[in-house]
Amino acid sequence: MRLTPDQEKLANEFRNAEKTINARRKRRKEIAKDLAEALGLSGAARLLEMRRQSLQQLLKNDRPRGVPSEPPLRRLVEASLLEPGETLLLPRRGLPPFEAHVLEDGRIQCAEGSEPVATPSAAFTALTGGRHADGWTRLKSARSWRTLAQLREELERVEGLASP
Repeated sequence: MRLTPDQEKLANEFRNAEKTINARRKRRKEIAKDLAEALGLSGAARLLEMRRQSLQQLLKNDRPRGVPSEPPLRRLVEASLLEPGETLLLPRRGLPPFEAHVLEDGRIQCAEGSEPVATPSAAFTALTGGRHADGWTRLKSARSWRTLAQLREELERVEGLASP
């Protein structure tokens, strides 16, 4: 069977992608081996340590995809648009609102004893038990009754005025 030029191009791209994947796998194994040697691990302990390490972090030495470098609410806290300990509300029709609290570093504590989350959307998901939506437009400050998106817009407007 003869391939058209477009099919041949796609086939070449596929082969190149496979080469890249294989090179990354090889590099990942080398890094894992070096890491295990540096940690003085052998046998089963080395395998457990290799599994524990995120492959993406080993290859990129970067934070996991989708995790912000700093909590986005930190800027709002630093600008005093939100205060540490301030209550965030997620209104619900006919029911009391869900509550979360802003931490000093800008993360959001959704329930006492739970792991704080970094973003408003992650807070929405945690508060609703897995539903996904834009937390910026849904969560409101209990103090000003404005959404986080409105507070962010105000901050951007003020920062824009302060810029030369």
